[in-house]
Amino acid sequence: MSEKALQWWQQLQQQLQLAEMWYQLLALIACALLAVLINRMLGSRLADSGGQGLKHVALRSSHRILLPFSMAALLAGSDQIFRLYQLPNQLLQFFI
Repeated sequence: MSEKALQWWQQLQQQLQLAEMWYQLLALIACALLAVLINRMLGSRLADSGGQGLKHVALRSSHRILLPFSMAALLAGSDQIFRLYQLPNQLLQFFI
């Protein structure tokens, strides 16, 4: 490869790495927002039920569907958090 093509290839790889880091950050934010939204929906249903407890609310048919999605959002978010601790170092390496 010529020097110019090699330089172009390295720049492309750096841009792809940066795009992947931004994607991970946006995925983390989306998972957090989804978990908050589902939590608020469950909280409003809990208030409507007269404060009879989360177990009572979770046993309703409409909430048996929402709880797995809330857990999936939290698990996906925890996976993103685990990978996100590397983000500041990767961003510094990219800009240096």
